Amino acid sequence: MIVLGIETSCDDTGIAVVKDGSLICEVRSTQEEVHKKFGGVVPEVASREHFKTLLPLYEIIKEKFSEKIDVVAVTVGPGLPGSLSLGLCFAKTIALCENVKIVGVNHLEAHLLACLLEYRYPKFPTLGVIVSGGHTEIILWSGWGVYERIGWTVDDAIGEVIDKIGREMGISYPAGSEIERLSQSAKGEIKISRLKMEGYMMSFSGIKTAALREFRKISSKEDYPSFALGLQNSLFSSLSTKIEKVIEDYQIKEIVLGGGVAANGILRNKVEEICKKYGLGMMVPSPKFCADNAAMVAICGYDKTLRGISDDLSLDYRPDWKI
Repeated sequence: MIVLGIETSCDDTGIAVVKDGSLICEVRSTQEEVHKKFGGVVPEVASREHFKTLLPLYEIIKEKFSEKIDVVAVTVGPGLPGSLSLGLCFAKTIALCENVKIVGVNHLEAHLLACLLEYRYPKFPTLGVIVSGGHTEIILWSGWGVYERIGWTVDDAIGEVIDKIGREMGISYPAGSEIERLSQSAKGEIKISRLKMEGYMMSFSGIKTAALREFRKISSKEDYPSFALGLQNSLFSSLSTKIEKVIEDYQIKEIVLGGGVAANGILRNKVEEICKKYGLGMMVPSPKFCADNAAMVAICGYDKTLRGISDDLSLDYRPDWKI
């Protein structure tokens, strides 16, 4: 089975082909440079960029892979309405012209299933942890296509906090990779308050406020590395506490980490330490599959098609779609 995946949920445009569960080819275009001057993603600008790049990327894919596809998988939520609608219209056009099935993909589920691009299917029950610019969510993954969202942030996502603090530091959007790079030369750590909240729910706005307070005390850029390390340790240790609580409350066998922030080495190391502590398996995609990409959409579409799930041309986008 051959699945064409299309991703346009935010500021990355991507098209990929998966054949019998293996990635064949992928092309993507990032809008980072376009949005840098605004300090974050501008929805209208993102939509226009998708409009410019979708057809050229599709033409590149057609040059790389000429076999007939069986399914078009497209992200329909969550995400920016304008961006989602463009990708969906493009996918419907292909499905109609090629006379093939179409399947709508949940962007968050795709982040979890990105692990299938490089790993086997996880052992259940699995703990799915999605960490990105717009989402910080804890998912109990108890069977094939069976998910329960048991914890999430009630305000800022971890990636959002990092980007907002990065803007204060003079680091252009997105700030994650530069803040991680800075922390690698830290000679100490500026301690920042950590999350104190019962249960599995999370709130990171307090950490953001505490970090801003500490940053404004800094008198020299020589302290930036120590501040960057303290910020990441505060955010990721707070998340780790929630992860451990879920592990202790459920009979978890593996942890799957996904989302753009999952590329962060400090976070990956903390989750790896937890897995060693509790004797769990761990699956984390390569950094290129952590960020928004069409390969994860295609593999998710492949998985859904195997489960007998498909849609028709009345399919609509769902900006607030929960997993």
